[in-house]
Amino acid sequence: MKKRIIYGLLAIGMVAGTSCIRENQQQKQSLKAETIAAPTDSTKISEDTTGRIEIICFYGTKRCDACVEMEKRTRHIVDSLYADDPRISFRAIDIREKENQEIAERYSAVWSALFVNTWKNGKEHRDDLTKFGLGLADKIPERFDEGMIMTINDALENLTK
Repeated sequence: MKKRIIYGLLAIGMVAGTSCIRENQQQKQSLKAETIAAPTDSTKISEDTTGRIEIICFYGTKRCDACVEMEKRTRHIVDSLYADDPRISFRAIDIREKENQEIAERYSAVWSALFVNTWKNGKEHRDDLTKFGLGLADKIPERFDEGMIMTINDALENLTK
């Protein structure tokens, strides 16, 4: 009987440990960044493509709690902590709207997505925080807020380098 309990507890511990390892790997992958040349056509996000940070939240028709919370919390962070910094902007983009199709395609946004983009010297450095946001925004909002603030602060620091 004791052996069964011990084996049961060990199995539960192994499953929980594996789950945490997978979650950490997914979070690391979701924070993967890429650098892209500034667009030269109508997919341009902004007239000023140097020295700014643009946070873009894409959404579609059906929005789960995590999607809604991701946009709400991001908007709150930008409005409350960075409202006085003209280099930072936030946009929520409805991918269903015809005028947003080009930008949605450029970001491969077919449902909810979250990007923090740093524009410097005509280059876009794109941080895709979609998995991070959807994984934490409604479940562990404090960690989501901390991660967003850290990402935005890192982007601001990169503007001055």
